[in-house]
Amino acid sequence: MRVLLINPADPRSPNYVIIPNVGLGFLATALRRAGHEVEILDCLRDGLGPDDLPRRLAGRRYDAIGVTLFSALVGVADRYFAVLRGLYPHALLAAGGPHPTFEPADTLRRFPALDLAVIGEGERTLTQLLASGVDRDALDPPRLRVIPGLAFRGAAGVETTAPQWLCDDELTDLPAWDLLQPDRYPLAPNGIFSRGRRVAPVIATRGCPYGCAFCGARKAMGSQVRCRPAARVLDEIELLRRDFGVDEIHFMDDNFSFHADYVRAISEGLLSRGLRMHWACPNGLRLDTLDADLLRLMERSGCYSMAVGIESGSDRVLTALGKRLTVDEIRRRIALIKSVTAIRLTGFFVIGLPFETRAEIEQTIAFACELPLDRANFFNFSPFPGSRLYDELAAAGELAGIDVGRLYIHQVVYAPKSMSPAELARLQRRAHRKFYLRPRVLWGLLHEIRSVTQLRIIVRRAGKLLAG
Repeated sequence: MRVLLINPADPRSPNYVIIPNVGLGFLATALRRAGHEVEILDCLRDGLGPDDLPRRLAGRRYDAIGVTLFSALVGVADRYFAVLRGLYPHALLAAGGPHPTFEPADTLRRFPALDLAVIGEGERTLTQLLASGVDRDALDPPRLRVIPGLAFRGAAGVETTAPQWLCDDELTDLPAWDLLQPDRYPLAPNGIFSRGRRVAPVIATRGCPYGCAFCGARKAMGSQVRCRPAARVLDEIELLRRDFGVDEIHFMDDNFSFHADYVRAISEGLLSRGLRMHWACPNGLRLDTLDADLLRLMERSGCYSMAVGIESGSDRVLTALGKRLTVDEIRRRIALIKSVTAIRLTGFFVIGLPFETRAEIEQTIAFACELPLDRANFFNFSPFPGSRLYDELAAAGELAGIDVGRLYIHQVVYAPKSMSPAELARLQRRAHRKFYLRPRVLWGLLHEIRSVTQLRIIVRRAGKLLAG
C-alpha cells in the first residue's frame, strides 16, 4: 500500500521550533519493513497550510494517510482532514499522536472525516491495521477490536482498544532519516540555541514513570521507561553525521537520564567511536537522576546544554504537583551541576496553576533568579488533555468554554480563580524581564547565538515575552 504520513502546522501560530518529526520516522520504518511505500510530508518545515495540500499532492495516490495531531492543532485540523478526504475519498484516514491518545472519542466526534484514531505508539497498530486488509469501505468493528491501540466508531459509539507499548528488544529500528531529510531544516531547534551548524533530534528512550499533575507524558508513552540499544542510538548518530552532515544532536526524550548506566553507555560510546560532536538535552532532565561522575562524563562526551524541570519555588506547590523534589534539593543539585561542569542550564517553571497563589508565583520568580541558571522559561499552566489537572478541572466544570486548540504554554488561556488572565500574563512578562534583564544572563545569551535564524527567533520571542 502507498502510505502518506503528515506533520501538520497551524499557519496562524508562531513556530519557533522546526525540527523533524522523529515519531513519523519510526512509523515509516515499521511500515516499510511490512512492505508498504511511505512518504512523509512536514507542513511545518515546508510552510504548508491545509489549502496548500491540493497543489502539493497533485497527481499522487495514497491508500492510507496518517496525521499527527497535538491538542493545540485541533483548531486547524478539521480543515486538513476535510481537504484530505476530498482529495482521497477512498483512502483510510487516521490521526495519531497526543490528542487522539488522550481524547480518542473527542477526536472522532470532532472530525467526521476521520476513519480511525491511533492510541499510544503507532508502529504495531498501523502495521497490524494495514495487514488486516481493513479499508474505509469495510471498517468492521469485530476485526478492529483485535488490533491494539485503536479508536473507531461502533454501533453504540466510539470504541477503543488498549495500547501496547513496544518492549526494549523491539526498539532496534532507526527512523527513516532518508524521508525526514534533516539537512532540509532551518537552524530552529528546540531550545533555540545550538553550537552546530546542523542539528537533528534523537529519541533514545520512551515512557515516563512519574505522575506530574500538569503533564500527560505517562499516558502518552506508557509508565515504564524503555531504552533503545545504546549501540543502535550511536549507529543513528553516525548515520546522521555521515549522510546528512549533522554536527549536533538534541536528545528529545522525556526521561533520557532515568537510567544512569544507559546515559553512561551512550556518552562512552560517543567517545570510543570518535563522534566528536555537540549534544544537548533541551526537552528537560530530572535533577534527581544526575550525579557528579555522570555529569562530568556527559560534558566530556560533548554535552554542553541541558534543561531541567524545576516548576516552582514553593515546596507546597511542588508537593501538589507530585514532583518528588524540594526547593532545598533543587538548590543543591543545580549547584552540583555548576560546580562540576560548564554545562549551560535552562530552568523550566510553571506559573498559574489552579491551586497556586500570587505569592507563590512571586516566590518562583525569586527562586529562578537566585539559582545559577543561564536561561529560564516561565510557562503559563495550560490544562492539556492527558494531564491529571486537566481531568480534575474538567470534572469540576472549570474548563467550560476553553478551546483546547488555543492551549499554548506562552499564551494565557486558563487562569486560576485567584487572578485574572491579564494579571497572569503580566506576571509571566515580569518573570522573564526580571530573569533576563541582568548583565550576566544577557552576556551569556549573546555568546550563544550562532546564526541569523537564531537571532531572529530570539528577537521575536523576546518581543512577545518581555513586552507589555
